[in-house]
Amino acid sequence: MKRIRSIIRAVIRFARRLFSPSTKRYIDMALPIVEVIAAMTPTRIDDEILAAYRRFGLEQLFDPRKDKAVLLRDLAVEVLRQKIRDPLPRRLLNLIVELAYNIYRERQAGRPDETRALEIVR
Repeated sequence: MKRIRSIIRAVIRFARRLFSPSTKRYIDMALPIVEVIAAMTPTRIDDEILAAYRRFGLEQLFDPRKDKAVLLRDLAVEVLRQKIRDPLPRRLLNLIVELAYNIYRERQAGRPDETRALEIVR
């Protein structure tokens, strides 16, 4: 029973942090990072991805054996983690980057209204 209560408390804490007003601020910080990485890697070849890692000074984290989408997300998460001075869990940073990427894709598709992507933040 204590284990279930502790799990429920952890989920509630995570949800409160996830849906806090500061999350939008973090998404606003992640969006330019996502845009730069996407602009630098239009075809997602290894050379482009490595150049993006070098631009942010993180070439030591580049692992060509990983999936390209994972490499790009990990790069954005690490740059965001360095930019945000708050100690946020990696899973939250992953979600913030994913939301920022969805907003970026909506804008690229000609749908600049990002309210659908930001509904989860509210």
